Amino acid sequence: MQWYQLRQGSQPQFIYRYCSPSSQERGSGIPGRFSVEPNRSKNVWELIISGVQVEDDANYYCNLWSDPSHSDTKQTELKLKSKPAEPHEAQSLVHCNVTK
Repeated sequence: MQWYQLRQGSQPQFIYRYCSPSSQERGSGIPGRFSVEPNRSKNVWELIISGVQVEDDANYYCNLWSDPSHSDTKQTELKLKSKPAEPHEAQSLVHCNVTK
């Protein structure tokens, strides 16, 4: 499972790849507050953004890379209405459901 971030007016940026608990990769320059947690029994992968920042306002795409047509790419949007008062306590979950 791969995750990308797309900010308005920018190119998509690779943010995270999750293959297994022992095989994970964060994109270059992506802070440690981004992580992925799978729930394989429900076919859900959660992109977790801890300490949400204003700059996290973007569209997020997940892709199961086994499909070369990218027909399985899903989109979700994280919109921040205002800056969290306590950024270190704020957390956002972005879900990706995969069906075959």
